[in-house]
Amino acid sequence: IFQEPMSSLNPSLTVALICLMALGAALVVAAWRPLPAGLTVLIGLLLYGTVAAVLLERGLVLDLVYPPLALLMSFAAALSSRLMVEQAEQRVIREAMGRYLSPVVSQWVLADPDRLRLGGETREMTVLFSDLRSFTTLAHTLPPPTLVALLNRYRAEMADVVFRHDGVLAQYAGDAIEAFWNAPMDQPDHARRACETALDMVAALAILQPIFVAR
Repeated sequence: IFQEPMSSLNPSLTVALICLMALGAALVVAAWRPLPAGLTVLIGLLLYGTVAAVLLERGLVLDLVYPPLALLMSFAAALSSRLMVEQAEQRVIREAMGRYLSPVVSQWVLADPDRLRLGGETREMTVLFSDLRSFTTLAHTLPPPTLVALLNRYRAEMADVVFRHDGVLAQYAGDAIEAFWNAPMDQPDHARRACETALDMVAALAILQPIFVAR
């Protein structure tokens, strides 16, 4: 019985195969979501093992350590890097949205960012406008640091009230506040939410007034 001699793949081809596996894993992670990318890497490992078995029967030995290891290590490194970048981006987005959206609306948006698509749509909404009576006259009599401190405290309290009713802060303009409901998230009771917000804002201001007078 004669047995064919076994031969190993050329070292330069093995190095090229290692680089190809590592690059392929990185590209897969960059192009697809983690789950499809992981399944693709798993399929790649199975295909590599199948090819290695077929070539072994023909007398050619493929390296079963370094190319698969390069694939797995590249996949793990690329996936970790992507997750860290995405978490950092989401943290920045959450902080930015936290200034204008309530936690409920923020989570609704983050669950599917495609909901905030470009373009317009027609829908019924409720918009609330509020400002402080005689604020312009008051502003002319207060030192700037006191005025800024007063405004910051007032805005923070009013924003909490708006967010408590899942409203969206559209803008601040001095002492004026604009908020709206029923966008981007559907809120069938949007008019009631806005009215309750207005009542709660008046109640919150009544608590703030003696504090401001004391200052």
